[in-house]
Amino acid sequence: MKFHRMVLNNKQTEVKKIFCNENIVVEQYNEKYHQIIPQIYAKSFNELPWPKDWDQFNGRIYEGIFVAIDKATNHCVGFIVSYFRDGYGYISVVAVVPEYRRQGIAMLLINQAISFLNAKEKLEIKIDVETSNEQAIILYQKIGFLIKETKED
Repeated sequence: MKFHRMVLNNKQTEVKKIFCNENIVVEQYNEKYHQIIPQIYAKSFNELPWPKDWDQFNGRIYEGIFVAIDKATNHCVGFIVSYFRDGYGYISVVAVVPEYRRQGIAMLLINQAISFLNAKEKLEIKIDVETSNEQAIILYQKIGFLIKETKED
C-alpha cells in the first residue's frame, strides 16, 4: 500500500471556516464513546471494527481524541485521533459515517485537532493518507497540508 505523508507547517493555526451542519458539535472523547468509535471506524472505512482495547494503542492519552455529535439525534457521527510523538503532532484517524459526509464535519474535527496540537506547542503536524484516497487528499490540501513524501507500507 502506498501512502502520502502530508504536513501542515507550524504557522498554520486554524483551518478555514466553512459551513457545517448546525446540529453538529465537537466534544472531547470520554468513556461513553468507547464502544461506538470502533463501529464508526468500521462503517466509515468498510472494515472490521477495532478491537475492544482500541484505546490502549501505545499508551496514548485521550485528550487528543474528539467526537462529532449530532445534537438532533444525540448520535456520534465521527471522530478524530490526534497525539504527540517525537516532537511532532500527528493526526492518525479522521472518520465520519457515510450519511454525514460532505457536511463539513471532517474539517470541523481537523480544526479541533489542530487547535489542540497547537495549544501545546506550535509544531509541524503530520498525517498519513493512502494515495488512493483522493477525497481525503483534496480535503487535507484545502486545509493547508502539503505532500512531503510518498512511501510504501
